[in-house]
Amino acid sequence: DGLGEVGRPHWQARPAVVEACNRVLGEVVSMAEELECVVHFHVERGGRATVEDLASKVRGRRGRYVYHHAEGSCAGYAAERGLVPSVPAREDEVLAALRSTQGFVVESDFLDDPRRPGAVVAPWSIQRLFNRLVSRGYLSEGAAHRVLVENIAELYGVEPP
Repeated sequence: DGLGEVGRPHWQARPAVVEACNRVLGEVVSMAEELECVVHFHVERGGRATVEDLASKVRGRRGRYVYHHAEGSCAGYAAERGLVPSVPAREDEVLAALRSTQGFVVESDFLDDPRRPGAVVAPWSIQRLFNRLVSRGYLSEGAAHRVLVENIAELYGVEPP
C-alpha cells in the first residue's frame, strides 16, 4: 500500500502554491503514519537541501518514504536520513548512487510524447542497464539483486519472488 505521488512543483511556482503543497504533503505524511503505508514524494531535485527538507517531515518510520527521481549523487545521503531514494535508471545516476549506497531503488519514467523520444527511461531498459553494469564489473549480481529486488520487497513489506 502507498500514497502518492505527493509533493511540490518541480518548476517555477508562486510561493503561496509551494506553501499549499507543503501543507498537503504534511497531511499525507500524517495519513501514512496512521495507515502505516509508503509515501512517494515527488518534488524538485534540489540536492541535499531537498533531502533535508523531506527528512524533517519523516517522523518515526524510516525507510517508508520514497524520494522519487532522486539524484544519484544524493542517494547515500537520502538513505542515511531515512528516505528511500528512487534513482532514474540512467547509467550515470545509478553509478553515482552506487558510490555511496546500495540502499536505493531504480525507476523508469515514461513520457507519452512522440516529439521527445529518449527523454525518459523506458521500463524495458532497466534490465539492459544492470546487465551492462554487472558485465563491466561496476557491481556484482548480488548487489544488483539487492537494488532491483530486495530493496523493493523491504520497502513494501513483501517476500521477494
